Amino acid sequence: MSYQDSSQVLKDKFDICVLGQAQTGKTSLVLHYLYDEFVESTTSGVEELHTKSLRFLNRYSEVSILDSSSELDLYNNSRRQQILNTNNIILVYSINDMDSFLALHDIMLQFKTIRPDIPPIAIIATKSDLQHTCRQVSWQDGQEFAEQIGAVSFIECSAKEGTNIEEAFLPIITKALESQASRVVNLIPSKTNLTSAITEQTSHCPSLVVSTTMSDDYTASDESQGHIKQKKKQAKRAETEKNRKASLSQNKNEATKKQNAIGKEFMEDTTHPKIKKLDSSASERNERHYTRELKDERKKHSSGCCVIV
Repeated sequence: MSYQDSSQVLKDKFDICVLGQAQTGKTSLVLHYLYDEFVESTTSGVEELHTKSLRFLNRYSEVSILDSSSELDLYNNSRRQQILNTNNIILVYSINDMDSFLALHDIMLQFKTIRPDIPPIAIIATKSDLQHTCRQVSWQDGQEFAEQIGAVSFIECSAKEGTNIEEAFLPIITKALESQASRVVNLIPSKTNLTSAITEQTSHCPSLVVSTTMSDDYTASDESQGHIKQKKKQAKRAETEKNRKASLSQNKNEATKKQNAIGKEFMEDTTHPKIKKLDSSASERNERHYTRELKDERKKHSSGCCVIV
């Protein structure tokens, strides 16, 4: 989304305001970050407010970026209002244009008269693809200036070649998300994870100077929220396991009682076919034993008789 109406821009608060002189490649830098392609723009007088939806630390958020007009000076009412409405600043200069670099010094001097509470600032040097042909500003000069004003980062990049574009925006985008987190509870899980994410994603870029200093508004209470949630999950899992074991034990006891009851009922039921069969077999065995004893007794008496003729 973008607005080309300056009056509309004045009414909006936004996360990042991009400032720089004409012909620095400021607009091409912003468009490459938004759409991942090089656009050689010549409309330096047009202001556009963009929004970018991105995923950071497993959360989605929208960051608004104002590509300001290079034709307005800081004393213009529109520019003054933009500076008051923004939460973060990107200052852009070109490495092949010393005047664009010196202009940033003037911007900082005038900036303090408009807004004493200077927001986080990132310094981005463009057109690094020209460093071997027509460089006018050294890397050391850019770094020293960034350290002097307390910038959160400094980097050289090239929108034309697509080098260091993501790395250039990452630190100031992080600051924008941090600013949102101060207004929306638990947007970012912890200060430790935030700093680790910045370090991990920028470690492969030695030319990027990053400050991971967090504001005092971001306290350990945000980190403790995640710890409390984890403890609750562990307690819930333990309670579920306890209930499961209790249910299994109860089912086992009930099954044992039922089995014993069935066995007792079986033995007491004399009408049961199996019980009848057992009783019949016992009777037959007793009868055979009695008959055998009777025959033996008769034989004994017959052997002791005398026959008189």
